Amino acid sequence: MDIKDYITNKLQDLAQYGITFSEDKLNEFYQSLLEQNLSDEEMKAQVDNAYENALKNQEKKRLDDLARNGEYSNFDQVKEAFNCLMGSPIGQYIAIYGSTVPYLMTNKTPKRLIGDIDCHCSIENMDKVREFVRQHPEMIDVETDTLDYSNDDYGIELIIAGLNVSVFPTVETPEGRITKNFVYHKSLGTVEETATIFYGLHDENELITADIEGKQVKVSCPEYIYLQKARAMREKDVIDMEVLQPMINQDKVSYLRSVTKTPETLKKEFLRKQSDIKTL
Repeated sequence: MDIKDYITNKLQDLAQYGITFSEDKLNEFYQSLLEQNLSDEEMKAQVDNAYENALKNQEKKRLDDLARNGEYSNFDQVKEAFNCLMGSPIGQYIAIYGSTVPYLMTNKTPKRLIGDIDCHCSIENMDKVREFVRQHPEMIDVETDTLDYSNDDYGIELIIAGLNVSVFPTVETPEGRITKNFVYHKSLGTVEETATIFYGLHDENELITADIEGKQVKVSCPEYIYLQKARAMREKDVIDMEVLQPMINQDKVSYLRSVTKTPETLKKEFLRKQSDIKTL
């Protein structure tokens, strides 16, 4: 069976679950397979990954709909992952940012599904994080490590208590903080690495120490999270802003708005795992 027939069969299976894709999306996926110079088996493996991801995304949407109706929550799982990570020796090197922060600080059950926990870590301390993770496979699994793709560190994605936890390295500069992060495209077998500078943003004006689950931890301040949400204004951001609104100090919001500027992407690169690169 050639790859086009293989894709067609998978699409027919997905259609039974109500999952369809546009012609443009399918053509883009097919071209990406051809451009990677893969064997038939490698292409089929990537098609299988895309098939599994489509089913997982549909299930995630179902659970998110239930969460918005108050019929489901994974907040206990979020707190379990938080306690495992921040209660460990590497918790001192890590700061949590993004959507999980207001819920952890208030202990309010989210009215939506929380998909992951995002963390920052100074690039100088990333080796300590990896060393601890390597020594404790019984509590932390490594999903993706960017050092498998290049010698330039763009972070690591972990699985803790069944939840995705990403740790992204940061670099402080006089102009602002550079955050190096990545997205793993499982269906393509690549990571998309991005370095972004957040002008005017520094540890001293963004991070605070919060008492969460009996632990003193570093987190992004509610005011900066609120600003980010207000700029994005996706449906989930509106939900999060309702929780953030009573937590914020308007003077600090105004201050952060005045000293920060629009972030700038410094670098973006797609890479395949080094062990998968064929020697010519």
